[in-house]
Amino acid sequence: MQILRAYRSFQPRKKTLSLPFFWLVTCLFTATLLFAGCADDGFSGADFSDESSNDDMAGAPQADSSQTTNQAEAALTNRQLERAQQIYSGWLQQDPSSGQAAAGLAITDLLLVLDSAPVTKILTENLGARRAINSPDVIYGNDGMLYWLSRGVSWEDQGQYQGILSLIGEKLPWTRHQLESLTIFVETLRQPINLLIPNFVSIADHLHKIEKNLQIAMDDPNYYKTYVPGEVFHNDRLSLTLAKTELAFIQSILAAARAAIHYTAAYQHDWTLERAFGAWRSNPSMEVDAPLFQPAFGPDDYSVRYLDQHLFREVVRPEQLSKARIALADSLKHAQNSIVLGLQNEKTFVLQWNAVKPSYLHDVLQLLNALESALFQPTDLPFTQPPTQADFSHWFSAEKHLDPSIHWRRRVDQNEAPLSDDSTAEGSWIHNYTAQKTFFLDDVYTPLPQDEQIFPTLEIDSPDEVLIDVILNTYIENIEDAFLLAR
Repeated sequence: MQILRAYRSFQPRKKTLSLPFFWLVTCLFTATLLFAGCADDGFSGADFSDESSNDDMAGAPQADSSQTTNQAEAALTNRQLERAQQIYSGWLQQDPSSGQAAAGLAITDLLLVLDSAPVTKILTENLGARRAINSPDVIYGNDGMLYWLSRGVSWEDQGQYQGILSLIGEKLPWTRHQLESLTIFVETLRQPINLLIPNFVSIADHLHKIEKNLQIAMDDPNYYKTYVPGEVFHNDRLSLTLAKTELAFIQSILAAARAAIHYTAAYQHDWTLERAFGAWRSNPSMEVDAPLFQPAFGPDDYSVRYLDQHLFREVVRPEQLSKARIALADSLKHAQNSIVLGLQNEKTFVLQWNAVKPSYLHDVLQLLNALESALFQPTDLPFTQPPTQADFSHWFSAEKHLDPSIHWRRRVDQNEAPLSDDSTAEGSWIHNYTAQKTFFLDDVYTPLPQDEQIFPTLEIDSPDEVLIDVILNTYIENIEDAFLLAR
């Protein structure tokens, strides 16, 4: 929710955009469009091989598609997400080219992703959970998280009034003690993050499977829309009607998430969550293997310095970089496809493309196409000032890492003058431009961006508001009404 609040207050300079804006559009679309699913989604973890659960779909004549759709939507209305998933899965098994079945299965898989096999493995093998999340109960069910959130209940207790954590605490796969603080949560998580990477990559593979099911719907000329009743989210104003333009945007989000996972997985992660956020930070002098005690450091300062030493320092799985580049190219293709479909169809469901000038959308298409090309070869970026050529292929080289002698972040005083670690002055952390230039800019842009920017400035005749705010304005307001304004 805080993300949405922060987002609503964000306004870039009119007529001037930067490249991160386009990634912001992508990320916020997912957080909004799949708000009630992606942030706390689960996949139930059920074994769908049970014959009794599929008797009405497998091995029997296929029911009329509209009747089957109605059955699935009725199940969703009653928050029987696993049942809806089973209906769509059986339908797709019998008719593998059905866009309606494939889209329905993809959306229910997204709503139930936290209990998917790869997520469950990370939770139970790497993050101290005792079992799967069981999202149909914990997240979507009556007396679940969304039920209480829609009724204005805070996460923490408020005096005599119980918060959501207390109300659903017994349903969660962690003990109440584990959830008391981040320090307590990580106290037993001492295995190197490297051991988590195979499960982490499995999540990317699972998202790719969902993305491919959405593609079946995109390729089906008879596909029209998928409906997700608002009752799933405990508010009828949050109903989702997803046509092809929305599905393409969801594909773009999924591919971007895959790219981030693969890129992160390429690097050495010999650090642990306990060392990054554990109790030792409050008294490091008592730790044999802790950094030397620093007089002005607090727990957060030790976390910054520890992670700074370990992140993106060495590529050990270069094949993951290739997968990341392909996934990012897929994301840009899907984003372009979504905009093209939005320009071709005046029908408005979730994405309100008709609220944006077509000329601006054509400019965005031109830029996205150039960004896609620059992933593989030097490409002139349109609308840059000064005119700039980019070659993002350097970001996916096995040699792309930051030398340990260069810090990602610098500790500075109130005037941003550097402070040594042993300084007793009060300080704060800022990004180190030298690190950003070395990792993100060198050999990538010609000429280099000016004024210590890490991306070139883009000049496009943009709408008065942020693009994502324009095309999702109504649905964002509905989310705020349902989950924020009740507080």
